[in-house]
Amino acid sequence: MLDVLKDFPQLFESISMYFKSYPRKISSKLVSNILKGLKEPEIYQIINAYLIHAIEDKLSDMGEREILDFVKTRWQKSSKSLNPMYKKVLLAWLLQNNILKFAIIRVYGYSQNDISAFVNILDSFNDITLHRLYLHDKSLGNYQLGNIGGVTFSSNSALEKKYPHLFALCKEIHVKRLKCDLSHPITKKTKEYTKPIEYRYKYSAVKLLFEGYKELIESW
Repeated sequence: MLDVLKDFPQLFESISMYFKSYPRKISSKLVSNILKGLKEPEIYQIINAYLIHAIEDKLSDMGEREILDFVKTRWQKSSKSLNPMYKKVLLAWLLQNNILKFAIIRVYGYSQNDISAFVNILDSFNDITLHRLYLHDKSLGNYQLGNIGGVTFSSNSALEKKYPHLFALCKEIHVKRLKCDLSHPITKKTKEYTKPIEYRYKYSAVKLLFEGYKELIESW
């Protein structure tokens, strides 16, 4: 399959689904071959993103450590050069392995002096949190990392019914981010120019943050 992917990169979604539905743990030899491909010059970062995401539940302890070593090295190399999807997949791995404590520090830091940046990083943090929650709670259905709007703008979603406070947090922050000038020059629906988020928004956001993550911690 990896040879097929190399020759026909346009099939990356189908091949990723193959690995995601793999009936057993991926062998150490296959992990080595995957790593070899990940370390090659990045022509299509989206392929790496899909592949790493697809195999995360199919790895042995050894394979997981090897992929994690790659993820840490790639992140430290230059996170600024990553496309959004690849960045979120790598962040999800780092978060899962308790390496992203600095992200929480950044959320707190921005909340003190830059509410626009605070909302943007919190939206990404929520996205990663939902990704992990959906893997943990199979009753919620499927979740696509990087598409938090697909859940927050969905009516009668399982997330809203089972985790109403977390849903309210994620939806409110995502909507607010869409209106922020750090995210887009205009709001897509209204075509109005975006603008910085006012500092006083911090207080309502922190309240939502407390209620949402309190619900998640108590339910996990």
